[in-house]
This record gives sequence, structure tokens and C-alpha cells, in this order.
Amino acid sequence: MPTPGSKRDDGDNDQPTYAAWSLDIMHPPPQTLAVTRISATEETFPYLIEKILQAARKISITNVAIWNLPQHLLKVAEQLGGRTFERDEPLPAVKLYGKGDTADIKWVFNERFC
Repeated sequence: MPTPGSKRDDGDNDQPTYAAWSLDIMHPPPQTLAVTRISATEETFPYLIEKILQAARKISITNVAIWNLPQHLLKVAEQLGGRTFERDEPLPAVKLYGKGDTADIKWVFNERFC
């Protein structure tokens, strides 16, 4: 199996493997490492998750959340023990003015409170 960032066995290296996160330490415990950007294949995702968990443990964070995990990684996340739920906090910090239905809006990179 490849490690994150390494060339896959099939020679396809078009999908970069990375994660970016923010620490939510202002709220009461448990403090959270919130992954806001993630890019991985089904093959590299387990390795990336292990690296994220290592980083969280290093700073004594016990709760890790990934916002809006890409569809192709949901099944892998469940196999690794992850669970999916709709988040109700933090609330979006963007307001849309104008015509149109807000139900059609998709968040890009999940940076709701930056």
C-alpha cells in the first residue's frame, strides 16, 4: 500500500493527498481538530487519517471532525470507525443577499468560520 503523497501502484498520481485543519479550542471540552480541506483516494485515505490522528494526539486533542467528507471517502471512513452526521455548529458566517433559493448553495472548502 502507498503512503500519503507517494505514487500509487497503478501509476495514477493525479489525486494529491493532503489535509488542512483548524483547532476549535475556544469551546468547552472536548476540544476539536476540525479538518476543513481533505484530498485523498480510497487507498491513501486510511494513511492520511492515521497522520491526522497522530497530530491530534500530539497536542492532546481527542475529538477529530471532518467537514463535508467527499462522497468517495464515506464508505472508507465508516470502515475505519467514523460516523456521519449533520453538524449544527459552528453556524455559517456568510449571509447571501439577493434572489434565489439558498438550498441550492454548496459550501466550498467548508471554511464556515474563517
